Amino acid sequence: MTDSPERPKSNDWPMPDSSDTSEKNEQAGSPEAGSAETTPRIESVQTDSASAEHIPASGEADAESQGDTKAAPAAAEEDTQPAPQPVPVPKGLLDHCFDALSYLPMLTLFAIVALQTWFTLDSRALWFSDEIRYANVFEHVINAKKWIVLYLNGIPYPDKPPVYFWLLKALYPFVGEASPKLFMLGAAVSGLLFTWVTYLFARALGEDKKTAFAAGLILLSTFFTVGMMHYSRMDLLFATLITLSHLCLFKGWQKESAFGWIVLGFFFAGIATLTKGPLGLAFPIISIILFTIWRFRFKRLLGWDVAIGFGVMTAVCLTWVSAAYFTEDPDYLRNIFQQQIIKRATDTWHHGQPWWFYFATLSGVMVPWTFLLITVPWERLFGVQFYKNLWATRQPERMGLAYVWISLLSGFGLLSAISIKLPVYLMPLFPLLAILSARGLMRLTPGRCRMMFRLFALLFAGVAGGLVYLEFFNNPFHVQLAGWDYLAAIAGVCAATLWIAAPRRGEGGLLLLAACVTAFILPLGTITAPSLDAIMSPKAQATIMRSYLLNGFAPASYRIYSGTYSYYAKSNIFETNDWAELDTFVQEHPDVVVAIRQKHWEEWPNKPEGMQIVHRQMLVDPKPSNEYLLAIRRSTPELAAPPDME
Repeated sequence: MTDSPERPKSNDWPMPDSSDTSEKNEQAGSPEAGSAETTPRIESVQTDSASAEHIPASGEADAESQGDTKAAPAAAEEDTQPAPQPVPVPKGLLDHCFDALSYLPMLTLFAIVALQTWFTLDSRALWFSDEIRYANVFEHVINAKKWIVLYLNGIPYPDKPPVYFWLLKALYPFVGEASPKLFMLGAAVSGLLFTWVTYLFARALGEDKKTAFAAGLILLSTFFTVGMMHYSRMDLLFATLITLSHLCLFKGWQKESAFGWIVLGFFFAGIATLTKGPLGLAFPIISIILFTIWRFRFKRLLGWDVAIGFGVMTAVCLTWVSAAYFTEDPDYLRNIFQQQIIKRATDTWHHGQPWWFYFATLSGVMVPWTFLLITVPWERLFGVQFYKNLWATRQPERMGLAYVWISLLSGFGLLSAISIKLPVYLMPLFPLLAILSARGLMRLTPGRCRMMFRLFALLFAGVAGGLVYLEFFNNPFHVQLAGWDYLAAIAGVCAATLWIAAPRRGEGGLLLLAACVTAFILPLGTITAPSLDAIMSPKAQATIMRSYLLNGFAPASYRIYSGTYSYYAKSNIFETNDWAELDTFVQEHPDVVVAIRQKHWEEWPNKPEGMQIVHRQMLVDPKPSNEYLLAIRRSTPELAAPPDME
């Protein structure tokens, strides 16, 4: 899509754009702008083409957001005296940097992602529970050639499809081993693709380069997104593929027929499905159906390109299903459809939450950009012009905004309707939220913009204070937090910088915030996160288990997440949730090492004589009853430390 000329835009986010007439009236400060006030007021705003977006609606300002004002002409003199012109807010150094970097958006986003992740790739161990399980799954891909049907701890693993692990396989030659560095590299590459695709999606929707670039920067200054780039999961790749599907389908839907775009859109939906499940196709398909209904273009759904694209998506999914059917027992597929899809969607036992769960968590996962919601002009919701603008999104030149809102609201509703809920499941909505946030940021009045960045400053000040409190007064981690003083100092400096600078323009302020988040994440990832290995990673206990295993002990675990010890123990572990099976295993092996939690150790009804605890570890949950134990029984009377430590 070609760029439309930049023009002044009204400060109407999160509502649709105003009409050209109303925008001109607002910019001139005329009474015809539809404001309740008829007396225009002067505000410091930008007047160049890129920054005219900051011009507010007349009568909107308050004392903080408007700054200095001058008395307006009396009502009787309005016909003879021209309305006062807005005073421009000059661009600062950071604003000029933003303008320059927006001409190289992909390279700039790459540089920021690299800076945020490169130094943390090999800084810590893999954590409980997803990282260590996925690492063992990947070991089966490499060593046992299980790349169609995944394996965990030596048995089929129906929880996840294989595409994410194919990405890790593609990155494997760059690292050469299935080490934590490889899995962190997979997370970083997924994050880079995520930000790139968000930029391209914004451009496809008709946003100018600066707004699209701002959307990418918003993702890289959101703590949750940056955190996901330091954790090995497939959610970032999943969200990237869904966004690619949105992009292609939207591009194709603008035409009566667009074979290439439509087929690509459905193809990416199919690949997303093979990354993490049916939501990969549900998000874009529901969006495009509702978008078609909104625009009253029902015949578009019956196009031959849509039929072929749907067939391609179905073929992609069925190809893997067929391969899995002939590779494994049919019960494997039955488990996928009945337990992993239907049961989780309707009545899951695992991470089940009420329907309002995402309403409560969305503001938290969008920090710090949650504060943008405080500064946007929500009062426009009560004006007639808002609903006129909403109806105007049916027009071709405004359908990009309509598609974003339809995709966001339908996706949010879909996630809320599903039984299983986790904050990370919101990741496919983040590109949509970032684009809307970028639109809002670029349209903020100077006063509102300044208020928002001061709220950011208070957030960093709170982080600094919280770190000091955790270290000296109430540390729930039961380990010494390394680097907390650096983090507290950096957070304090960021707070002071954001408060003093308090940018009145979003462009430079966004760069400043991205720099603050990057400065904070580096010591967090290189110093503090590794100090949490003692309570976040089973590496220490699994390594001890391996030392016994190498000396002839049979390893077992009772009622612990499957695959918890397999990666670091470098062996498959006998796992069970049944007391009888555990008793039989212990009886059959004279030398045995068992991983079990404290509460189950105390409940063990037929605990064999001679079982003794050799290691204890808190793992994530600080409750004493959930402490993880290693207990051994030897055929010889000696009992000592692990064999390799004797």
